[in-house]
Amino acid sequence: MKLLLNILFYMPLLMAELCSAQSSIKTYARVHRDTIKINEKQTTNILFAHPITVFDRGSADILAQRSPMAADLLQIKASESGFENTNLSVLCADGSLHVFNISYEQNPTKLIWEVGDVQPDPVNDSATQARKRYHARALKVSQLLVPSMSVGRERQQIGLRLNGIYISEDQMYFHVKLTNKSYIPFDISRLALYSSDGKRARRGARQEIEIPPLYVLGDVRRLERRSAHSVVLVTPKLSLGKGKELRLQLWEDQGGRHHQLVIKNKHLMKAVPLN
Repeated sequence: MKLLLNILFYMPLLMAELCSAQSSIKTYARVHRDTIKINEKQTTNILFAHPITVFDRGSADILAQRSPMAADLLQIKASESGFENTNLSVLCADGSLHVFNISYEQNPTKLIWEVGDVQPDPVNDSATQARKRYHARALKVSQLLVPSMSVGRERQQIGLRLNGIYISEDQMYFHVKLTNKSYIPFDISRLALYSSDGKRARRGARQEIEIPPLYVLGDVRRLERRSAHSVVLVTPKLSLGKGKELRLQLWEDQGGRHHQLVIKNKHLMKAVPLN
């Protein structure tokens, strides 16, 4: 009962974080029966099947961090000995919500936990199949070596580049490359597409409407120092009317290295079909 209450309490918070991380997929909850036992001297590793979007500690007695080397690895330990039993909630990029019981043990015998996929309810099978199709096609796009177009900019040693737009059925796949040539890691606050008026009215604000993605492949939380990686944004098919344009925005969390690309209708019309 306590675990169910915890799910109900944390679900709105975790769903809000998931939206800010630009995912619109269905969430499936899984309560793990085994209790994870930790101490203050050893790190316990929890390896998930998908990248971690957000996590919430039941109390400050748990120290937790997502591994800087792997987006699907959570590392936890106790902040002090002998704490009262608590819990840990973790939301992953595939929409799976995991809830664990956490207790203190002076000498835990298990320091590595592997968490498999959550099996969704059959009622939601169509949504699951759609996500699988998006993932397979986005993965194919991410592996393309030759860009179909090149629209980008680099400033303050941070690069944002659109390497191609692809289409399959009624979905578009935006292949985005992120580059960090500096020694300062870049924490991503926002990577999103917006539809906006091409020209700002005099003394008026530009009207922008966010286009929420159907699926996101790649790390949209952090760009490590001296590194580069690809992100694929999957959206419904798009075209633009006269005076309209898309803006791809990359914002740094608690920083000033912001970027923005303008994508015009002529770029959308060059979308390449995916086989």
